[in-house]
Amino acid sequence: MVFSMTHIMNTQRLTLIECTLNNIAGTPPKKSTILNDIITVLSPNVVSHLPANFHGITTINNAKNWLINMLEQSRVFAVSDVHSNTTLGFVFMHNSDTNQYHIGYLFAQAHWGKGYAQEALSAFITWCKSTPNIKELIAGVEKDNLASITVLKKIGFTFHSEGLHSMRFYTRVL
Repeated sequence: MVFSMTHIMNTQRLTLIECTLNNIAGTPPKKSTILNDIITVLSPNVVSHLPANFHGITTINNAKNWLINMLEQSRVFAVSDVHSNTTLGFVFMHNSDTNQYHIGYLFAQAHWGKGYAQEALSAFITWCKSTPNIKELIAGVEKDNLASITVLKKIGFTFHSEGLHSMRFYTRVL
């Protein structure tokens, strides 16, 4: 099995690529850069506001299992530097059988504060607008994650509701 990647779009600094699953079980560990990138991106500080399945990804096998699980539940987009091809983070999208799609995103700590999340999500929204049936995006964020809340507001998301365990939900109609 191997992972395949489908180019979605470029911005001035970033490339968004959709990850897909094609016989991942046989992927040689040293040949799968994406698995190494997952370990780098999912550091303890990055996943501190995220569910338990994002924590403790420290081996190639953990990364492979995490990606398989994510791909079974969601569409996964790798965000990389357009020049170096370095994976900076990921954007996730899950359809709840309506025209509403839940999204999530995370970036390696080394890339925080550089505008990558805003740039990637703005491009992602543009792509979503051109995709049939995507009418609204919903993002859940822990209320203490002020940086993520700021990014969502800057790209047009508005507060929708409070959830359990200090979660807040923001929406963007397309």
